[in-house]
Amino acid sequence: MGTGGVMMIGDGLNDIPCLQESAIGVSINAKSELNINAADVVVLDENLYKILALIRMLKKGNLFIKINLFWAFAYNIVIMPIVAGVFYPWGFGVSPIGSSIAMSLSSIIVVSISHLLSFFNFDETLKKNNKISLTQMNESSVANESQKSVKTLKKKKD
Repeated sequence: MGTGGVMMIGDGLNDIPCLQESAIGVSINAKSELNINAADVVVLDENLYKILALIRMLKKGNLFIKINLFWAFAYNIVIMPIVAGVFYPWGFGVSPIGSSIAMSLSSIIVVSISHLLSFFNFDETLKKNNKISLTQMNESSVANESQKSVKTLKKKKD
């Protein structure tokens, strides 16, 4: 699969094999137990903007995983020698109770950083950026919106 995988989005029984084989299977408006079991993520309504919110959430989740890994490694590199007694010959030591508190504090900090992810609202930014819902769009409005997007991208490149 290389660096990434395939995210399959399906809504019917014929999509189940693809949902199972893909890296991330997303079932939209799943009405059968088979779809729910085959998919990794189930979107309960037919709003396709939820898929964009899911992608944003996955990217933000990966960022938080990296932050937690960095924090845990840095904390353990600093604390482990201290609680292991490496500096004890020079008069700097920690009691066993202090060692257990220090190691528990590492876990508490990682969980606290992960909890910050719950404060992000991924749907609201999509509602503000997209003034027209998918059900209100017709062919001409889709063409106009895509032309505006292309013009905006060209301006950003310049």
